[in-house]
Amino acid sequence: MITYVKKEEIYPSFGLCYKDGTIKIREDLPQIVKDFLLVHETYHSTDKATNWIWREIKANGAGLWKHPIGFTATLLMSLSPYRLKYYFQRFRDKQ
Repeated sequence: MITYVKKEEIYPSFGLCYKDGTIKIREDLPQIVKDFLLVHETYHSTDKATNWIWREIKANGAGLWKHPIGFTATLLMSLSPYRLKYYFQRFRDKQ
């Protein structure tokens, strides 16, 4: 199931894929970013890898292949301070 949710529900994430296959994507994002995230999160729903960095590389590659402009827009949006802090915390916590 794919749902588009308010920013506050999954902030600081842009999108999430849960173990049951449920995908949530923020509704406040530009459509090209949502298109990229849908492919990215759908890839996560079938990926069995356990290393989160490797999972992100593969999911980003899948999204890049189908939506290169959306990937670029997402990348640029990810350079904001709150996103950089989020990535640092994930790296530190290894998740």
